Amino acid sequence: MDKDEKLRIALRGLQQRFAANAEATLAEYAALADRLREAPGDREPIEALARQLHRLRGTAGSYGFHSASALAARFETTVQAWLDEPPQDALANAAAREVATRAFIAELAPLLQLQPNTIE
Repeated sequence: MDKDEKLRIALRGLQQRFAANAEATLAEYAALADRLREAPGDREPIEALARQLHRLRGTAGSYGFHSASALAARFETTVQAWLDEPPQDALANAAAREVATRAFIAELAPLLQLQPNTIE
C-alpha cells in the first residue's frame, strides 16, 4: 500500500466518523435554535451559533462534504449579520432567527447523510 492509498484510507475513516456524528451535530443546532427562542435578547446563543457554523464550514469542507460546508458558510454570513443588529431589532427578529435556524437544520440533515465528495 502506497502513501496515497494510506492517506485515502485515513480520510475515509475521518469522513465516516464525521457522518456518524451527524445526529449529534443536528441536535446541537436544534438546541441552539431553542436557545434563540428562549433568550431572544441574548447575544450568546447567536455567538455560539456563529462559532458552530464556522467549525462546521471548515470541518465539512476538509472531509469532503462540500455542499454542507457551503451551506454552513452561507448561513454563517447570515448569523454574523444578526450580531450586527441593534438590540431592539434583535428582539423583534427573534422568531425569524429561530425559523431560519430550523430551516438550516432541515437543509443540512440530508447533506450530512450523503457520501462525501471523493478526493482523487
